[in-house]
Amino acid sequence: MTPIHYKLTDTQFISDLDIQIDPNHYVTHLCADTGMGKSSWVMDVLCKQGNIIFAVPQRAQITQLKAKYGNRKDVEFIYGGHSELSENPSNIICTYDQLPAILAKVFANHYMLIIDEVHKLYQAASYRPDAVANIVDAVIDQRFSSVLTLSATFMLELVSYQIDSWLEVTRTTEIERVIELQLFRSLPSMEDAVIANIEASDNGPTVVRINNKKDIIAYQKALEGKGLRCLAVNRDLQKNESISTMLEKESIAEYDVVLTTSLMDEAININDEQINELIVFNSKIHPEELKQFVGRFRLCNPFIKLCIPEYMVGGKARDLELIKRSNVSVVKAAKQLAEVIQLDCDTLQTIRKANQTLKELFGFEPLRMRHSNIAANDAALMACLFKADTQLCYQSVARLKQTLGQVFPKLVFTVNEVESGCSNEGAKRLDDAFASIADQWYAALDNCKTAVTKEAARLKQTGKSSEDSVLILASLGTQFSVESLECSILQQWHDLHRDVMVDLWEAFDAIERDRGCKIWQFHNSARSNLYIQPILKYLKQIPQGTVMTLPEAKSCILDAFRQVSNSHSNFKEMVAESDLTGVTVKKNNHFSVTDRFTRSIFRDYTATPPVRSNNKDKITFSGIGPYGYKYRLIHDEKKKKTVRNIRRIQRAA
Repeated sequence: MTPIHYKLTDTQFISDLDIQIDPNHYVTHLCADTGMGKSSWVMDVLCKQGNIIFAVPQRAQITQLKAKYGNRKDVEFIYGGHSELSENPSNIICTYDQLPAILAKVFANHYMLIIDEVHKLYQAASYRPDAVANIVDAVIDQRFSSVLTLSATFMLELVSYQIDSWLEVTRTTEIERVIELQLFRSLPSMEDAVIANIEASDNGPTVVRINNKKDIIAYQKALEGKGLRCLAVNRDLQKNESISTMLEKESIAEYDVVLTTSLMDEAININDEQINELIVFNSKIHPEELKQFVGRFRLCNPFIKLCIPEYMVGGKARDLELIKRSNVSVVKAAKQLAEVIQLDCDTLQTIRKANQTLKELFGFEPLRMRHSNIAANDAALMACLFKADTQLCYQSVARLKQTLGQVFPKLVFTVNEVESGCSNEGAKRLDDAFASIADQWYAALDNCKTAVTKEAARLKQTGKSSEDSVLILASLGTQFSVESLECSILQQWHDLHRDVMVDLWEAFDAIERDRGCKIWQFHNSARSNLYIQPILKYLKQIPQGTVMTLPEAKSCILDAFRQVSNSHSNFKEMVAESDLTGVTVKKNNHFSVTDRFTRSIFRDYTATPPVRSNNKDKITFSGIGPYGYKYRLIHDEKKKKTVRNIRRIQRAA
């Protein structure tokens, strides 16, 4: 494939070019920097040449496009909460996740599919797998008249479909970017030196990219505490009036500080002529992502700071081609494993069990359901490759400079190892902000606890059943606003109690002590992980309080691995190739597990207390499941067997 090149002068945009898309090529990619007018070309030129479906990653882009083109009668906007189409729509602008619903209503072969910010297929695949998978399926299945993909940065080797034609648009002059890498010894010292020292500037607002919503809340509180005007931007806040106004005005000039997640990487236009500086805080941002982020600011060239702890640079990194070949082998092995599992399970259960097992071994879920069949999980494979490529970029400072130079041809790059922090007053302000958020959280917990107690008492007084605590939690969700902490807590409590934990108040205790993630991890593995299940089955037969030596505990784990290996012929080969720390296959073809791995199994899957220094060679078994709670997997056995028998009868029928 030979790229076709187009050149823009400094005053031209893509709409000024006579770009021809070959109708004999199904997938065409247009690569052009941010600010060259890709979206305007789609709306002003392509919309008038034929019917299109223009898919964008986020509602934020819809807001900006609607502000500019909302009065056009030949364009319809589809997004969450607005999904009505006319009988014969000419041009449809939609978010990625709305594409399946649209395809159910229109004849896709009458439309060209245009995918904006197509690099998001691999950048967002780890947290939006369904939306990404639907886009990839639509391309591979060739359901449209043709497909056009748009991006300022695109790594062809990361996607799972073929591109037939490549169009490259560049300007005659390049902008010089100034980037400083700041390295810190720890996160607290970085917070003190960067966040606490942000001040208002005559040079415009400071924009900080932080991919952690909870941290954004705390930092916003601390910065507003010293009189700064702050705007927080993330996916959950897209509907807020302040965000909508910012998107429609395409300006952040009224703020001193903007704290944003990666949402502002995605086709949002900011047309302010002055931005003080851009700070990427506490994350390994891929150079391609950085180019997208910087490109949001159309009319200025701000100073860029990458602020990360020292430990984020370095570590192991694998070659991308080796990983791609390894992933192909993993998918093949996963399908073979699934064939055996499917003898006793339906297709969804098969995929779940294979994925849960292989995620522990290889770090990603290799399978998914596609057209009622077991298929490779394209989204997970792309996310895996992108993560590996990001790790390669941060293998060393020299490597990071090299990869940044490939993205920004005119680059001034410096490194600064920062020692100093901030004043005691600044550090205290940050501490107080985090403490205030914790106080709000505990106050919301108390409100939820009181509401549940009162509702149970009310039901009892009226003679209604107060025993169905899951229904009580579900009904109380409407008493609080959707944005409130109470609503979020009640939802977590409801899901944990309904699916995982028998006792209502044990589920509350788990949320109060921030144990939810570990409990869900236990639940998913215990339900589906092929080598964890026989370990737990063996432990069920042991009385609580049994003291086991390390060799006895290891024997239990090795027996479980041998059972799985006997049932699934390729399991041992997968373990040998996996990244599972502490488990190896020896030269004599026998499994071997380390003391640390043995203890980790008892730590994560039983109520065994932490090991004392005077008891390092023994493990006291204290029941299945972390923290000693009652889990439905163990205590609802009769119900489980009934459901399993019903499914067997249905399959037989």
